[in-house]
Amino acid sequence: MRNDVVLAGGIIWNLITWLFGIPSSSSHALIGGVIGSTLAAAGGSAVLWKGLVSKVVIPAALSPIIAALVAAVGTWLLYRISRSLTRGARIHGFRTGQVGSACMVSLAHGTNDAQKTMGVITLALIANGTLAKGRRRHSGSSSPVPWPSASVPIWAAGG
Repeated sequence: MRNDVVLAGGIIWNLITWLFGIPSSSSHALIGGVIGSTLAAAGGSAVLWKGLVSKVVIPAALSPIIAALVAAVGTWLLYRISRSLTRGARIHGFRTGQVGSACMVSLAHGTNDAQKTMGVITLALIANGTLAKGRRRHSGSSSPVPWPSASVPIWAAGG
């Protein structure tokens, strides 16, 4: 599998969707690039379809539904809890809560980006053959080497 083709496919897809204002996900573009290059290089039998469905497709389909339910319940609970407060106390509380919420969203986006970068580095090491065979946890899965896990957050924090 050629990592440059995977990355180029993901980057081109992101640029095209950005150019036309189509919402897209770089995670989905990266997964599609990996699957597409695997299909082109080794055929359909090389893709672990069961793992793809159970670890990518099902979570991707369920996560927006679960997030919407959690948000609805959380919003309902906040309104229920705060209904006895004065208007001023409620506004102050929600304003403070918005700052905390924005911080958590920022943290979640940053950790997601760092995970993707670590995954790309690990994929490159596997494809290049530099990831030691002893690092295999079980058949079909490699554990990440420690240096991307340590360096990527530092690089991301540095801008």
